[in-house]
Amino acid sequence: MQNKLLAKSRPVETIEEHTQELKKNFDLLKGLYPHLEVEWNMLELAVLFHDLGKVNTKFQDKLYKVLKLPLLEDEFEADEEIPHGNLSVAFLDRKKLLEKYDAATLKILYQSIYYHHPRFIDKGKFEYLKEVIRRDLPRYIPLMTIDSEFFNKEPKADFSRFVMERIDYSQENKELFYRYVRTKGLLNRLDYAASAHIEVEIPNRNLEQKTRTFLNGLGGLREIQDYLLEKQNENNVVVASTGIGKTEAGLLWIGNNKGFFTLPLRVSINAIYKRIKTDDIGFEDTALLHSDALAFLLKSDESIDYLTEYTRARQLSKPLTITTVDQLFKFVFKEDGFESVLATLSYTKTIIDEIQMYSPDIVACILMGLKYITEIGGKFTILTATFPQILETFLRDLDLKYNYKEFISAQVRHRTGIIDTDILDAVAEMIDKSKRAKVLVIVNTVKKAQALYEALGGIANKYLLHSRFIKSDRRRLEQKIMDFSEGKYSGTGIWVATQIVEASLDIDFDYLYTELSTVDGLFQRMGRCYRKRELEPGRLEPNVNIFIKKPSGVGNIIDREIFELSREALKGFHNQTISEQEKLAVVKDVYSPARIKGTEYYKGIKKKLELLANIPAYEFDRKEVDEKFRNIKSHTVIPISIYNENMEAIHGWIDELKGLEFSPADKVKKIELLEKVMDLTVDVPHYFIKDIKDIVTIDRKNSVKIIDLEYDPAMGLLSRGGSNNFQ
Repeated sequence: MQNKLLAKSRPVETIEEHTQELKKNFDLLKGLYPHLEVEWNMLELAVLFHDLGKVNTKFQDKLYKVLKLPLLEDEFEADEEIPHGNLSVAFLDRKKLLEKYDAATLKILYQSIYYHHPRFIDKGKFEYLKEVIRRDLPRYIPLMTIDSEFFNKEPKADFSRFVMERIDYSQENKELFYRYVRTKGLLNRLDYAASAHIEVEIPNRNLEQKTRTFLNGLGGLREIQDYLLEKQNENNVVVASTGIGKTEAGLLWIGNNKGFFTLPLRVSINAIYKRIKTDDIGFEDTALLHSDALAFLLKSDESIDYLTEYTRARQLSKPLTITTVDQLFKFVFKEDGFESVLATLSYTKTIIDEIQMYSPDIVACILMGLKYITEIGGKFTILTATFPQILETFLRDLDLKYNYKEFISAQVRHRTGIIDTDILDAVAEMIDKSKRAKVLVIVNTVKKAQALYEALGGIANKYLLHSRFIKSDRRRLEQKIMDFSEGKYSGTGIWVATQIVEASLDIDFDYLYTELSTVDGLFQRMGRCYRKRELEPGRLEPNVNIFIKKPSGVGNIIDREIFELSREALKGFHNQTISEQEKLAVVKDVYSPARIKGTEYYKGIKKKLELLANIPAYEFDRKEVDEKFRNIKSHTVIPISIYNENMEAIHGWIDELKGLEFSPADKVKKIELLEKVMDLTVDVPHYFIKDIKDIVTIDRKNSVKIIDLEYDPAMGLLSRGGSNNFQ
């Protein structure tokens, strides 16, 4: 028998060594957050015992086989391996534990260990589990030295009453649920950090000071920034005009605590990440976390260890993380493993930027998530340009307490034309304006954007941006529109886009032509025109033209009833200036409970909240949750023309991937090769499945579909005349 009880084979690590890594991170976590409401003694026991179940023969032989070591004699050759968490609890001395702790506390301890990975036997195999504990585990006791009074040298299957009924959320069971979430979730965090050989937490030493220094260089703190400093220890909803200093106010609210800053769009997340990390604030311990973050890091000019930075971001180790809501708020579905996110949010401050940008499904997930976050001890602040009044009703129904404050600029930046024609009828006017100014056109769907782009004909300096470009082209275009706005290209021209340019994108155009969507979305769009300027005194020409006749996407991606309310509310603003205060008043009126109840928007949020409130824990797996979060099933595809052009390179990258091992250098190379393939992909809705021609397997975890549709680098993915009702 090998005198070495292994936990991992790549790199080789014993159970004792791995446990010591967890213990180091446990001490770090406790030192940084000594007042965290977690039962430290239970967490420490979970750390000590969580991997002891790896001392079974099948697990050890699995690693020995990889390492080409002689295998151990196995009495259960014909049976499957028992997940190690299920065996680890057999080493706990139940009788001694019950002398010191009550049964509820032991339920927390046992379940934290038993379910610390989402791999466990079903109840029908419990007799086999007992046999393994009785016949296999004792042979390893002479090799084990565990420094705990609760270590049982005669492992027993006497724990079924503590593990068979999983701890779930209910009003009467709320306290036990959150005690369990903290213990199990932090055990997972410690385990993942130890496996990755990174710190479980990096302290926030000076975010507040660096933000203050930056603001002092601009002339000092503004009113919104002073306000959120004063409200650092409270929940807040802050409605503020564009350009008033919301981002810095949010950073001051986080202060020198752990924080998450969520935004709706990846391009705006990337821009704010750069501003905070390097360009303005200089807070180096900032993480970037979204589905395309690694590609952004790999293509940045920073001299960083990409793999370590990305690992720290995924493990939530950094003191400040700039991210999308889907990276955090999927925990509301309580899938296996959700506890690590919610446990982290229990001692974290979370910012939601521009909540009105999200669909009803995602709004409901955010609201339910804020309920859990608040109940477990975390704090939140919503920062938004507009705040639909109906959301106050939902927050109140969820019993969420918060401060509400408005910071509305006195500036007048827009004069609006309300045009009762199709936006395509204004093409000649747009072209004329684009010869002497920067023109932005925003429509509601990709199909309409492509049609309008084509209608512009062969003019110079025309560009198109929407969500159906392959990733490499979309990144290029997102950067190009920001550079264009800043004057790095020609000072004149025209961009046609969908709503992906609406939120937090720091662009400023001279004219905006837009289809009407809903008033909150419209006012977000208007923030991309005269973003940093006041309207010239005495100006009579509109700088924003809103087209209200049969805009695209209404009834599909845009709620028809709210669209009609919005159109009615705007009729009085034809050829009129509209102030920031008037915009806010219009949104409040359109989204007032009296008007909005009964609409599909209201019903969508209410129905999703009811669904989330009644979901039993561990009902869904992670893949199902990815789809349910957005209520959209999407596919990652390569357009057939892109595949044909790059076929040799794609299969060369795949062949190169097959030859890589597990060294750090090979891991980085693997990521780089995967990103090369993924750069050629685009995400499409489920109804495109009819156009799938083939599937290319990249490795055992990744594959992409080849879609039988053409692709134009200037136009994006070309549909055969389908709905294309997406942004």
